[in-house]
Amino acid sequence: MIVIAVTEIDTDVQATRWRARSLLAGAGWLVVVVAGALWTASIASAEPVWHAAVIALVVLTPATVGAVLAARVGVPVGWLLLGSSAATAVAGAAGHVAENQPSAPAAVWGAWVAAVLWAFGPPLLPLMALVFPDGRELGHLGTWGLRAGIAGVTLVALASAFMPGPLAGLSDTPGPANPLGVPALRSLQPVLLSGTALLLLVAAVLALLTLGRRWRRGRRSDRLALAAAGTPLAVAIALALAVHAVGVGGEGVALVGALVAALGMPAGLWLAVTRYRLYELDLLVARTLAYAATVAGLALLFVVVAAVVGLLIGGHSRVAVAAAAAITATAAGSVRTRVVGHVQRSVLGLAGDPKRAAELVEQRLATVRDPDLIPEAAAQAVTDALRLPGVRVVLPDFPDDPAAEPGVTLPLSHHGIRLGALTAPRPVSTAERRALVVVAVPVAAGLHSASLSRAVRQSRAELLAAVEEERRRLRRDLHDGLGPKLAILAMGLDAAQNLAAGTPAETSLAAVFDRLRGQADAMLGSLRHIVSGLRPPALDECGLAEALRRYASEVAEPAGLSVELDSDELGPLTAAVEVAAYRIAVEAVLNAARHSRGQHCRLVLRRQDGLRLSVTDDGRGIPELVPTGVGTQSMRERAAALGGWVAIGPADRCGTEVRAWLPGVPT
Repeated sequence: MIVIAVTEIDTDVQATRWRARSLLAGAGWLVVVVAGALWTASIASAEPVWHAAVIALVVLTPATVGAVLAARVGVPVGWLLLGSSAATAVAGAAGHVAENQPSAPAAVWGAWVAAVLWAFGPPLLPLMALVFPDGRELGHLGTWGLRAGIAGVTLVALASAFMPGPLAGLSDTPGPANPLGVPALRSLQPVLLSGTALLLLVAAVLALLTLGRRWRRGRRSDRLALAAAGTPLAVAIALALAVHAVGVGGEGVALVGALVAALGMPAGLWLAVTRYRLYELDLLVARTLAYAATVAGLALLFVVVAAVVGLLIGGHSRVAVAAAAAITATAAGSVRTRVVGHVQRSVLGLAGDPKRAAELVEQRLATVRDPDLIPEAAAQAVTDALRLPGVRVVLPDFPDDPAAEPGVTLPLSHHGIRLGALTAPRPVSTAERRALVVVAVPVAAGLHSASLSRAVRQSRAELLAAVEEERRRLRRDLHDGLGPKLAILAMGLDAAQNLAAGTPAETSLAAVFDRLRGQADAMLGSLRHIVSGLRPPALDECGLAEALRRYASEVAEPAGLSVELDSDELGPLTAAVEVAAYRIAVEAVLNAARHSRGQHCRLVLRRQDGLRLSVTDDGRGIPELVPTGVGTQSMRERAAALGGWVAIGPADRCGTEVRAWLPGVPT
């Protein structure tokens, strides 16, 4: 209960902070909109319209980006962007009104406001660079740069507010005299200006160094995001430094720097958010764009339908509006689905369309034939679909990798059965996490199918092993039990026939004894045949290696193929493994003797993570386009029944090599 209460309190606090940030950011954005509208309106009345359009773009773009960052994330760079835009917009509106209406009573105070707020416009660039992206880990250089920047901005604001003489803001034209100017500060003006310039210069240089240090120490994704959003900042600061250092063409360079900072940085932040997952706002941006595009598309559809219907029926506006509304409402669902899916895929890739990503993963897994390759194939499919390098599928019996980077881990379960986990080596965005949750469903289904296949294969191997063990027991019992008894019976018949010799019934009993002896011999022959069919006798008589050597000397070498046997000390083997290895090796040697036209064959047996065997000949190799024979298929089936495999291919130099691996060897 205590944990639940604390969690609820934390959630309430976070919600309260988010609402407060949203209200404050929204108020600041409204200030920018109102002041920017007044500024652009006054510019449009006296200058070309494109001047006003450029001013609106320069003011509203960073203000909008800053408001979103400030409200959703609360990072300092968002507040600085919003504050700088608001100060610039208010200063521009106030200064332009004062310049166009110098005789107005409030003109002096408008010029004063413009001069003071100018300090919170371009001079904030070094501070933005210092606190980007999240205001943490400033280091010694960043801390001193932040102090120098704050001191420089403060001195600029104070000097603009109280320095005597004409006011100067965003315009190069000298304004009216400062109504709050302090005459005593006139003698300190050179010192204040030099100190302010020095502080802002130090802050700018340290800001560039701090950006470089963060780029050098960051991971690849962090570097890309930093390069996308930090490069415009660095360029704007470098242009400002060039203006102060050279002093030639200062107005043009300053204008370019302002445009780079006002438009380039929001564009860089957009790229960093949508492509490199900065601030994890990619899902918010994608949804905002998707719904904005949906609204725009539906509005366009409404206008087009209303216009067309109006033309067809002769200008009856109510009927046209009603028809347009009906058609738009009918198409709204389809348009929304298509537009939202397309926009989210464009911004987020398949992370913006988890259903499609899951379908692609399911299709990839359906093409995997070997169940043991399902985890690797699933990880690669998720990596390709979501562009998330390093995704792994960890099975329950696999040890965790202590060297893995901190990231996200999603449990994989199917019908309540825990099958493993889907892991990503780096923190993921909200959209990527949503997509991972969705694609985890087909991955879990694939792992479940693989586990069932492994269970069936293991059961079959265990059944085959049990059958072979029973065959070995039956052979031993028949050979050691029933066989000797039948032999004793035959000898008893011979003894009885000898005793009957010389008796009056000798002639009649001889036929009976001959018939019984023939039946006993036939029974012994059938028993030997049954025993041999249950299991190769040589395996129990001398073991696998010696049994193969005996077969080679009795069958292969008379056919003109010399066989070299290279075997480890194999130790005890299960009956199933012994029989399968013997049958595979015999078939491979027999094929070499029949078809290779070679002179030499090498048979290798190794006890290595199971039993491994290879048969290599020096013959002509496998001809092309030769269908698989019954013997080859039999070898593969014997190995597969135990969970092993058989591979047939060309040898290193010449001839053919048959390799096999059989698991289940006792340790």
